[in-house]
Amino acid sequence: VAINLLDSADPVSIGDLEERWFMISDAAHPDSQAEVKLQILLRQKPKETDYDSQLRIRVLEARKLPAMDFGGTSDPYLVVSFEGKTKKTSTQFKTLEPAWNETLLFPTRAAELDTVMNVE
Repeated sequence: VAINLLDSADPVSIGDLEERWFMISDAAHPDSQAEVKLQILLRQKPKETDYDSQLRIRVLEARKLPAMDFGGTSDPYLVVSFEGKTKKTSTQFKTLEPAWNETLLFPTRAAELDTVMNVE
């Protein structure tokens, strides 16, 4: 699912920590009500020469995931893509309500910030 960081209803600003639940879609399960809870923080990093900012995504948890295994559970992980870079959480085994509490960091330039991040 694409998440617009500068959504006009509730944009992510530099220095603001946003914590929200996001619906995640799956073509194989169109009726799924799966959600993931993320903390999103865009902060300036003035000491770095190539990048002046950093997008920090803390993947907290998910709920209502569809069962993908024969035993009625799943082995979920989350993939986040931003500005051509992709990062993945660890796999949580045999659960429909994983708790990751993992942080994914993406260096960026504030003046050239891509406004969309993809979560799978």
